[in-house]
Amino acid sequence: MGASARSTEDPGAVAFFVSNLCSEADLVYRFGYTVLLNEEQAKKLVIATFARVTKLINEFLNLESQDIRFKLLSLAWENLLEFTDKSNPEKPGLVASLQKLSEDCRLVLVTVDILGMSPRETERILKMKPVEVRRYLADGRQQLLLSMK
Repeated sequence: MGASARSTEDPGAVAFFVSNLCSEADLVYRFGYTVLLNEEQAKKLVIATFARVTKLINEFLNLESQDIRFKLLSLAWENLLEFTDKSNPEKPGLVASLQKLSEDCRLVLVTVDILGMSPRETERILKMKPVEVRRYLADGRQQLLLSMK
């Protein structure tokens, strides 16, 4: 039996998963639905993301809640790119536009404008200074608007 299978049999890891990770499924769903505008695809994104989480549970055990959210969103983004690559080589406009942004701009923009978190929450989650969040948010919005024209 592999290490990942053993980690999910650990009662502590299972309890951690249930109490700390399952409550964040809505975050991943909201992210997926907002970007994909498709309920079924958003559900598939949640399932795929949490399937990856079960394999990486040991990495999550020592994270603080904001780091858990960040890690979940990173996995969801990776899965979203895989979904759009497989199902539609011509990525939906928003996904293609988001991909063109720098990682920092994309993370701030998605966290604030798509997930609806406050700039202050975003600072804590992404471990950025307030001025950085404001700059990346402004730059990301401007680049996104220009790319959608």
